[in-house]
Amino acid sequence: MRPRSVEAIVKDLDGRDLLELARKIALEHHVTIEEMLSRSRQPPDCDARYHFWAELYELIPSVTKIGAIVGRDHTTVSIGIRAYRGLYRKSAPRVKAAEPAKTEPTEPRPEPRSTWTPREKERTGT
Repeated sequence: MRPRSVEAIVKDLDGRDLLELARKIALEHHVTIEEMLSRSRQPPDCDARYHFWAELYELIPSVTKIGAIVGRDHTTVSIGIRAYRGLYRKSAPRVKAAEPAKTEPTEPRPEPRSTWTPREKERTGT
């Protein structure tokens, strides 16, 4: 996927009536649209970008199509959406796994064998 300039992305978003959504999300994260759509790895820019991609995914359920719009590979978009949703963040609440059912054993457990020492093994040949 060939990278697109921020100006080309903004023009494309405007043609699809998505520029207002981009402005709203950029304002919410206190970044400019140019920062949000750039290739910056700074946390505020990434957070805004991932949020924007997640919102786009609600409107356009195709990471390939979103990747074409924003000039990124579809896997990058997919990872960004997952990161926004908290699947890769340690601070995200985790779903607690169901605890295994506690069942009583039907038969008593056999007594454990005594631990053999190496000398006892040599003596008995086992």
